Amino acid sequence: AGTMLTFWNTCNFGTIDGFVFTPTGTLASSIGLLFNGSAGNLEVRRCIIQLWSKCGFQHLGTVGTQMSGHKLYDSYLLQNGNDASKVPSGFGQLDLTYTNDFFITNNQFGIINTGTYGFPAFGIQATNTSNGTYASNFVWQNNIGGNFASCKYDRILAGNRFENSQKEGVIFNNCINVIFEGNWLNNNG
Repeated sequence: AGTMLTFWNTCNFGTIDGFVFTPTGTLASSIGLLFNGSAGNLEVRRCIIQLWSKCGFQHLGTVGTQMSGHKLYDSYLLQNGNDASKVPSGFGQLDLTYTNDFFITNNQFGIINTGTYGFPAFGIQATNTSNGTYASNFVWQNNIGGNFASCKYDRILAGNRFENSQKEGVIFNNCINVIFEGNWLNNNG
């Protein structure tokens, strides 16, 4: 149990490129990659984050210490957070909490094998985010594709595919001035 790699407080302006984050066995309540505290402007690209039981990649700011400027490009988040009963409480592929001015682009949030692992609780979850951009992501075969709560001014733009979710493709709850445009929702539960 625990987190494989954490970037926190004054970790700023770094790049994580070309890594595979995967456990060697089943680890209860484990997280692959965590950005925490006031870490800012970190970029993750061309990574594979898979098989973490709680969350693959978590951005965990607070109301008093919000995160800003993170980027996730060209990466695969596969089979993370496979406890559908935990939705929406921090279990799943990508979890963003109190994060602002971020870019989530050209990633895949899906599965490896449902027979062995089940379905991830969600593909993307965002809570209290602001001014973020999602574009050209493929979110497939999660319990819930996207779960957005209390988000402001976020842009979920053209090219995102939310499909084959076991339940909802996308949920918006208490969001203000969010743009949802040019996305594809297909075969959701």
